Amino acid sequence: MSSKDKPRTVPKFGSFKPKEPPKAEPEERSKTEAGRTSVDSASKEVKGHKARHKDDDDRHGHYSRHESRSERHSERRTERHPHRERLNGRHTERQTERQSDSDSWRHQSRGPKVSEPVREVKSATDELFTLDKRGDPLILRYKSNERSRVPAYRRIRRRIVLGSPGYLEIHDDGPRELFSIRTRNEGRSAFRDKSLLALAGKTKSRLYQNSTQQAPSAAGQDFIALEPTKKRKREGNEDAESSSDRERKSYRSIEGKAKPQEDSDSAFESDSDDADAAGYYITPAKRKSIELTRTVKERPADIEAWLELIGLQDVLFAENEEGGHVRTRDEVKALADIKVSMFEKALPHAIPTGDREALLIGLMREGSRVWKSQALAKRWADVTEKNPDSFALWKSRMDFELTNISTFLFDGIKQRFVDRLRYIEARLSEKRDDEIAQRHLTEEAIYAFLRLTCFLHETGFLDLAVGAWQAMLELVFARAMLPEDSREAAMASLGEFWDNEVPRVGEPGATGWRKFVDDGSIGDFPESKTQQPKPPPQTQDPYRAWAATESQQALEARTPAKTVDEGTEDDPFRVVMFTDLEPFLVLFPEPLLHSVRKPLMDAYFMFCHLPPALVSGNGALPRAVDDAFVFGASRDFEKTLNRPIEVVDAASERKRQPPNFSQDGSRLTQSPEVLFPGHSWFSYLASWSELYPDHDEPIERSYVLTTLRQLVRNFGFEDIAEYYLALEWVNDPPGAKKVAKAVLKQYPSKIELYNAYALIERANGNTGTSHKVLQSAAGMTSGAASQTLRNTRAWIELEATRLTQALGHLCSPAQVEAVATPALILKARSELSAQRDSFLSVGKPDQAMHYAVALSLLSYLSPVDSHTSGREPQSADQGNITAAMVSCNAFSAELISRGLQHSACHARFLQFATRLVYYHATHGPFRPVYIRSQLHQYVTLVPKNTIFLSIFAWAESSLRIDDPVKALLQNTTLTPSHDCPSSRVFAIRYELQVGNAHSVRAAFEAALEESEACRGSSWLWLYYIRFCSTRKELRGKKAKDVFYRAVAACPGSKRLYMEAFTTLRGQMEESDLEAVLSTITSKGLRVHVDFEGFASR
Repeated sequence: MSSKDKPRTVPKFGSFKPKEPPKAEPEERSKTEAGRTSVDSASKEVKGHKARHKDDDDRHGHYSRHESRSERHSERRTERHPHRERLNGRHTERQTERQSDSDSWRHQSRGPKVSEPVREVKSATDELFTLDKRGDPLILRYKSNERSRVPAYRRIRRRIVLGSPGYLEIHDDGPRELFSIRTRNEGRSAFRDKSLLALAGKTKSRLYQNSTQQAPSAAGQDFIALEPTKKRKREGNEDAESSSDRERKSYRSIEGKAKPQEDSDSAFESDSDDADAAGYYITPAKRKSIELTRTVKERPADIEAWLELIGLQDVLFAENEEGGHVRTRDEVKALADIKVSMFEKALPHAIPTGDREALLIGLMREGSRVWKSQALAKRWADVTEKNPDSFALWKSRMDFELTNISTFLFDGIKQRFVDRLRYIEARLSEKRDDEIAQRHLTEEAIYAFLRLTCFLHETGFLDLAVGAWQAMLELVFARAMLPEDSREAAMASLGEFWDNEVPRVGEPGATGWRKFVDDGSIGDFPESKTQQPKPPPQTQDPYRAWAATESQQALEARTPAKTVDEGTEDDPFRVVMFTDLEPFLVLFPEPLLHSVRKPLMDAYFMFCHLPPALVSGNGALPRAVDDAFVFGASRDFEKTLNRPIEVVDAASERKRQPPNFSQDGSRLTQSPEVLFPGHSWFSYLASWSELYPDHDEPIERSYVLTTLRQLVRNFGFEDIAEYYLALEWVNDPPGAKKVAKAVLKQYPSKIELYNAYALIERANGNTGTSHKVLQSAAGMTSGAASQTLRNTRAWIELEATRLTQALGHLCSPAQVEAVATPALILKARSELSAQRDSFLSVGKPDQAMHYAVALSLLSYLSPVDSHTSGREPQSADQGNITAAMVSCNAFSAELISRGLQHSACHARFLQFATRLVYYHATHGPFRPVYIRSQLHQYVTLVPKNTIFLSIFAWAESSLRIDDPVKALLQNTTLTPSHDCPSSRVFAIRYELQVGNAHSVRAAFEAALEESEACRGSSWLWLYYIRFCSTRKELRGKKAKDVFYRAVAACPGSKRLYMEAFTTLRGQMEESDLEAVLSTITSKGLRVHVDFEGFASR
């Protein structure tokens, strides 16, 4: 047959439908159906055979384990682990098996058809499901099913849940699916998507006004719609969709490509009333944000509204986060970027200096999370150069310089401190007629000098810092009378005094600069100091040997040396010359010397790691108490960190033990009760003899005590006499009696010293002597001072559980033993109330407080009817705590109404009330909930006081999930407005009591990373390193990581660098130690001993 006669082949296309074949005859139809049935039965037989073979292998445990486990592992590793070679091998093996199965199937299908008996046909349902009794063990590891094996399905993601007013919401968290209940019209959180957060800083935000259109009414319908009615979109109505779509610019327009819509003014005019009418739920924070946005739009110069709106962004951000969520770095950066843009919008409208300072400080603080360190340093230089008068901006810049390791250099930062001191000194000479300006400049100069000396101490130049303080104290307390009143003349005369090496303030035999000039510049020749030879370190490790020798040399160099001293040849910095000190000194004008003494003395105490004695107000110096760069060492806290953490069963209660009364690093308000507390109350001062038995305190104790003794005895500074007695008693209780008599002989009219001497005798166990001192002193005075002595005697009797005698001392003005009759009690209450109100009316709250204390004690000790309702439990050794607290709270409310909530007087009175509550709880039955309610109120009023926090934690002994102590800390004490190093130390102490190593680590992280108030504290970083090194859960790489973070945060702290050679020596390689040594020298820190001599051994 020729090619022309062949029929043409019809192309096979998917859309081609061939003609139906002609209908077959009945005989042919039956044959065709029979053949089709045989093919189907053969196919089912092969499938059944393979299924049975697989079931048999499952029972023998070979094929099922090999195939299912290998496939699951390979697919999971394909998605999560980049092990390509092993995966490719298994993939090739699996492909070979599948190919062989496929070839066998083709061979059977193409072979001769064999008629077999028809088997039982399985239903389609049985073929869809597989019985798996083992499950997938990888579900526990990856917390989800294997998505490749989950059949395709659809889920309605937003439907009402029965019994709940909200909707079911599914969240995809990686491989997991989480659900939550969402209220009506509450949108999903955009902050869950980290990619959106990463782009938040790059994309300009756009604001839209919520639509207030109502849905069409269904009143005329004869049914209730379960879902909102929606009109179907028909194919012919595309042109009628929306007129706004037609009005938009097309990208083909002659005006160019369509641009994104700009923010319009109406975007800020979202009306909350319309939102409520439309059924939207607006949180209080969102409502406040709407109001503030409208305010700053209408009044852009309202900087307080801008600052409040910027601060509200944290609350708005937190509303979209789950509980316990820790923000990632991208989230923190995105939030900071939002704040930076808002600060930049507000800056052009800030005209007053204070408003501009607040905005610039906030801008630079948030910019530190967005900008790079070099760019941030350049911005800081520009800001301070344009605002030279702003002390707050200068302080913030110095905080940045001291925490930026990339730009830190010792000489550069020291010069910035010196430049600021010269600038303030020049302003002081210009503002001689402005008393308020001079007071502010004086505080700024003292604060800058304190920060400079603390910086010298951190970098290893402690002897230079102590020498600077010696020269400054000579300038203020022993200034010589010179014929010429100029800085040049004063510095020349003081330099002559210093270089003659006569005894200076703090050294035995010192008489002062004035005496030196009056005597014709002739002084006693100094005695040379001999240095005891120290044995060499017993170690073969050169790094450990160098660190031990360096630490010993630094301990010997805590005070300036003189040219006649031994052992100064090897270290050229040991002898401090006056030319080294002159740039640090400030010459205050003569009329300001009397007002300078108190703040300068408090700054000296803070430099010596002691709490202040005379600080008050709200200036630069009072805020230095909470400064992380001034916060000193706490040896008691370090000892607490080294103790093992006690594990307590969650179902049981902690054993209620007395609080740690002797803890240093606390935040208290000075009063006689904390200066001379005995052994049953909190101490304002720490005992150096107990904490530093080896005399290795940061500042040499003999130098500090000698300085205070000379200021009180030789230079007549009686304001610190009581503080000096307390420091002598804490370190040497038996010898304090002799010191107290000498001071009383010098200041016989100072009643506070008699009260202090009586408390010393009572603390030493001489109660009879204390009564005689108080009785004799009471006849020398009257008024508020006399009431102080009566209160002290009544409290001494109360501590001895002699309640009747205590009540008699309050009711008897003559201090004579008397029985308190109801008439005497009523008369005493009337007189005390009248005196309290009288002093309050004339503006003397300190005197009024003594009468308020007496009234509270009188209410506590007065007998009451046993049938009176509403009282707390009471024993024979207890009084009426309910009546006492009513009296205390009434006086506290009176002080608050007069604007004295944050005064020292208010804090002292609340400390007395807390002491009375603690006495009541330790001498009989009490209700912990009542104690906590009182202390919770006091913490709210004075959030930083450690006494209130400690007694509140002591009263809570149960281990609950909702720990009230932690809740109080997070909601009140550790908020940004009240955060400070002492509060963070308390939070860490509490975690050591109730938590574990990881919770303590979290407390450290919160203090050093999340808190702006503690990030620059080198002491907290030091304790964090040592804590990690003593816990096996954190030892090793974690401790090493903490060390590098600490050095980056405090690049000028030499003690942190030394931890690499001592505490972390086991985790450090030689290359790491060499890098640390190189950093110490490159940054300009002080090194006493050269390492080369140890490296050559």
